[in-house]
Amino acid sequence: AITQTESIDRGIEYLQTELQRRGGTRIELLSMIAELHIQKGDWVQAQQMIDQAMAVNPKYAQHWKLQAQVHMSRQGSDKGALDKALEAYQSYAERNLSHPAGHLELYRNFILKSQIEKADEELSRIYALYPKFPELHFYRGQLFTAMGNHKVAIEEFEKELKNNPDAVNSLIALGKSFLAMGAPAEANKHLSKAMQVAPQAAEAKLEAG
Repeated sequence: AITQTESIDRGIEYLQTELQRRGGTRIELLSMIAELHIQKGDWVQAQQMIDQAMAVNPKYAQHWKLQAQVHMSRQGSDKGALDKALEAYQSYAERNLSHPAGHLELYRNFILKSQIEKADEELSRIYALYPKFPELHFYRGQLFTAMGNHKVAIEEFEKELKNNPDAVNSLIALGKSFLAMGAPAEANKHLSKAMQVAPQAAEAKLEAG
């Protein structure tokens, strides 16, 4: 059987052949090769492809997203990695204004940096673009959890579950919020459902005890 790594290697080989055939400057191909290297965990090769793509066209949105992912991989060795990732995601969002992906990544990074107001601003931008964006109430619930407002977080997670009753992330988050509110019975109800929906959900098992 062909392993996933072997499949990725074959994909990289094919794309590199295409790149050479077309002159070595097709920015889409460079970004696709970088993305495959990221999937392999080969961050050095990914960075090389990103650098080449940046040299061809620094305004192209996709390689800023890939650059941010490379920075995120360096958090253990580079104290400034999160700030660099944030800057790269900002560049990605600015070059892709009509798509929510960049704003969602910025939201996640602002949450990691405990910059709650900025995280909320990014969610508001997503809502303005796509009022029915999947899991929007889940992300708002996470935001209020980070603020320590578990009561409002619970309301947001419950809204998400009305739209998608089997959303495992929301079930777990709701259970954790009830635990934080000192309501273990209610928490276990939602954590138990999360385990039923996704038996492999280790976090639900851990929180349920």
